[in-house]
Amino acid sequence: MAVVASVCVAATTALVSIIALVALGGTDAYENLVIVSVLTLLTTFTTAYRITRRVDVAVRLSSLCTVITVGAGFAVVYALFSSLCGSNPSSC
Repeated sequence: MAVVASVCVAATTALVSIIALVALGGTDAYENLVIVSVLTLLTTFTTAYRITRRVDVAVRLSSLCTVITVGAGFAVVYALFSSLCGSNPSSC
């Protein structure tokens, strides 16, 4: 139960954060990565800890889910912008 909830929370947080940051356009890619990673890590840790009441399990789950979902989220967004904008995504 905790794994499924953590993955869902991480995926939702990462994708919503990435879309919001890209739409706002006020920060660069490295700042976006840090912001999305921190938000995803915090929300996933909170969810896992509330379900399991164990810090060690919550840390492992949140770290794993953050790496997977943030990496996949940025890969999807990069692929989307590359397909829409060609070889120069900054021209969009």
